Amino acid sequence: MLFNLSRFNRFLALIAIGFVVFLNAEGSRALAAPPTESPVGPVGYVRAGQLNIRSGPGQSYGVITTVYRNDTLGLTGHTVDNTWLRVRLPLTGQEGWAAARFVEIGLGSIYDLPVIDGENPSPPTSPATIYVTARRLNVRGGPGLNYNIINSLQRGDTRPLIGRNRDGSWLQIQQPDTLPTFAEPTGWVLARYVRSSVPIHTLPVTDGSSPPPVTEPIGVVIPHQLNMRSGPGLNYPIVGRVYVGQQVQLLGRTGSGDWLKVDLLGGYGGWVMARYVESFVPIDGLPILNEQPVASRIRFEPGGTSANVAGALVVNGMDSYVLTALAGQTMTVKVESGAANVLLSIHGADGQVLKSSGAGSANWSGLLPATQDYFITISAASGLVVNYTLSVFIPPL
Repeated sequence: MLFNLSRFNRFLALIAIGFVVFLNAEGSRALAAPPTESPVGPVGYVRAGQLNIRSGPGQSYGVITTVYRNDTLGLTGHTVDNTWLRVRLPLTGQEGWAAARFVEIGLGSIYDLPVIDGENPSPPTSPATIYVTARRLNVRGGPGLNYNIINSLQRGDTRPLIGRNRDGSWLQIQQPDTLPTFAEPTGWVLARYVRSSVPIHTLPVTDGSSPPPVTEPIGVVIPHQLNMRSGPGLNYPIVGRVYVGQQVQLLGRTGSGDWLKVDLLGGYGGWVMARYVESFVPIDGLPILNEQPVASRIRFEPGGTSANVAGALVVNGMDSYVLTALAGQTMTVKVESGAANVLLSIHGADGQVLKSSGAGSANWSGLLPATQDYFITISAASGLVVNYTLSVFIPPL
């Protein structure tokens, strides 16, 4: 068989193109690598498997890099319609835009960020509207299942929104003009089965009750359903559930700020994950409640700068460690396990959070802000038994 030089040259060209594509892909991934230090200011966590960062707030803008699930993003602003977030990559400082629906906000809310696309946020339209997400939704004569059904809606239906009940679990809507004149002009629907065009807590209370004073530490549930547990961890049993738009009173938090103890307004309470509650007050200002595992103290050998601890987490378990370090020292913490479901959080005795478990990474390194005890908490993110090794390295000043 004769040697075909032309075909061989084309083969070499294909190899070269593939190598360039590989280098570009690796370069984009490197831009989104987990930071060695926590970003300053509000942060978000990527909840899509892969997310494009664009040069502007829209799909018509070019992709400047790509980030991946659980990567940390600094948040610097949002568009007027809240559909795009201005983000900063912690490793490089590069800025771009990400679709808001694929970013999970850490402590706080998207409404705490400035509008930076050149416009001032316009007030909500009057009236605001709902979009029905359930296949069929009953409209009742009042805010409760004990009221008569006066109409029904289908998925995709929209209605003008008038107000809410005190805890935001029911929304008052305007009935369509096509109903008979003797029909009720307004009705009530369960908030968990609709999507509101405005934050539910900004609506007026229209069921005759009085909202709590704004000085009280109040939060609003973000997801459609949120479990309340008897303690601050996934290993504690579920004691109740709260739903989207419901208001809860904030009683306290864990030292890391990952869990909040809440009471329903006029009902029972429990512990919920902080990332799923929009707080009206700074979470760092809540009291730390010591309903957590007893921390085991880590001690270095005389003259040593590091320590290794082997441990095992039961299903949905949590282990806590504590050590003393000086202001200005650099601490590096690494957790190694055979599973990818180990979460790490670090906070000081003064309540300052150095790393939240919501960031997803099991490693952290940074300068310590004060001379005090530092608490390291390791938890399992899913229902598995996990063996791990904790390594802590603190060089002398």
